[in-house]
Amino acid sequence: MSKAIPSHPLTGIRVIEVGNYMAGPFCAMQLADLGADVIKVENPDGGDSARDSAPFLEGESSPFIRLNRNKRSLAINLKAPEGKELFRELVKGADVIVENLRPGTMADLELDYGRLSALNPRLVYVAASGWGQTGPYAQLPGLDIMAQAMSGLMSITGEPNGNPVKVGVPICDLVCALYGTIGALAALRVREKTGRGQFIDVSLFEAGVSLEVWEAGRYFATGEVPGPLGTLSGDPRGRRLLHRWRHHSTQLALPLRSSRPPGMGG
Repeated sequence: MSKAIPSHPLTGIRVIEVGNYMAGPFCAMQLADLGADVIKVENPDGGDSARDSAPFLEGESSPFIRLNRNKRSLAINLKAPEGKELFRELVKGADVIVENLRPGTMADLELDYGRLSALNPRLVYVAASGWGQTGPYAQLPGLDIMAQAMSGLMSITGEPNGNPVKVGVPICDLVCALYGTIGALAALRVREKTGRGQFIDVSLFEAGVSLEVWEAGRYFATGEVPGPLGTLSGDPRGRRLLHRWRHHSTQLALPLRSSRPPGMGG
């Protein structure tokens, strides 16, 4: 009996990832989890810097593994002429490119969207960066903590009257990656009608700003600058919705009251 070929939402879609550390790899991993064939292109001199991140499991970086499951890896020197040519051959048979290099780096390598789409007009190209591909901050380093600070997320995180606090997870990196995934899926859908791919620009900064929908609503309605609420809810119908019960090292969040009808979630 022949073994059945797995059929997932993105079976048959090939993704080329030129990613490092977080946003690019996490975006490509979402596509891999949906069934895409993801080929991770890495620098032969050490590869993705996340490979050096502790802790390690049997000699491999545990964080790297969590960001790169379901992928194949290929070491290519994109600065060498033969490496560029090999990459172009990969692109000819690809559906999606995902990269999170400094804006302009792929153009310096002569592997930017304009050149690659000329080889493959159906190519969907996702570029993730700290501040976007254009603008005054485009060439500056863009780390998650910087995006959290600039977007305002840190100003509304923490205890009242306390110092700004970083969200516990690299939320701007991760949400930027998820927006890249959504954009890629939408572009693939449009391609079914038009036959052409497109360029998708996502950034850590814009990802952080986009999450502040509730706080922005209050500000534009009242002019009140939002601040940190600790574990209290920002729901104007009643901020004492949560009560923390401390017992030794255990903390529980307990609902005290809610004006929502039974069965309605948040």
